[in-house]
Amino acid sequence: ESPQDSAITRDINRTFPAHDYFKDTGGDGQDSLYKICKAYSVYDEEIGYCQGQSFLAAVLLLHMPEEQAFSVLVKIMFDYGLRELFKQNFEDLHCKFYQLERLMQEYIADLYTHFLEISLEAHMYASQWFLTLFTAKFPLYMVFHIIDLLLCEGISVIFNVALGLLKTSKDDLLLTDFEGALKFFRVQLPKRYRSEDNAKKLMELACSLKISQKKLKKYEREYHMMREQQAQQEDPVERFERENRRLQEANMRLEQENDDLAHELVTSKIALRKDLDNVRE
Repeated sequence: ESPQDSAITRDINRTFPAHDYFKDTGGDGQDSLYKICKAYSVYDEEIGYCQGQSFLAAVLLLHMPEEQAFSVLVKIMFDYGLRELFKQNFEDLHCKFYQLERLMQEYIADLYTHFLEISLEAHMYASQWFLTLFTAKFPLYMVFHIIDLLLCEGISVIFNVALGLLKTSKDDLLLTDFEGALKFFRVQLPKRYRSEDNAKKLMELACSLKISQKKLKKYEREYHMMREQQAQQEDPVERFERENRRLQEANMRLEQENDDLAHELVTSKIALRKDLDNVRE
């Protein structure tokens, strides 16, 4: 039995609800997806099932039988290092956010400065990018390219794609305030890549960005030094409360993003059916 069975069941219905293979409750797609997510949660007791993991499993299922999809999921989590993002109160995930902001400082300095001015931090818009490998919000043809790239090059390609998204959206984001930027990431950004041409250009840009592992390691050391200094200066109770608050905020944000995504997909599906009915009439 999986202790996270109820969370898995809830997420299965919200994973690509407009896709033919996954739309039917109790259908083959949802059944296979449930089995993979449940099996992984039992296989990896330390991490278990993490919200949004179903999107990555679903993408793999669209390419291979469920036994192979489970094996590739295990490979990505363990050998490619995705599971590290979920450990130790998401410490490695927050290190990734720091690295992304330092890369922004170098590659997109004006946008980095703008985000500082409006108090927008990477964890507020990039959590789902990292934790689901972009599978939850973007069109599947774009997601397939990203997963291909990740399997060839390693998990650091997340930074290439993230920087590509930020660079191509820079002009729009520079005009936003805090709430406007969050809405842009939630709504307008995924819509932009419904155009296959835009998705292709994004992937070309992402592949052209040269991000050295040496630089990422340097930023990682900076982050850990900064955290050590904070730990020495901070009261243990205050640190615990801050970490707890940070985890609650991240969880609430992922819940909201998943709800928004499911609602948007179902609404699109209903609208498409109405259009088809009108055509038939």
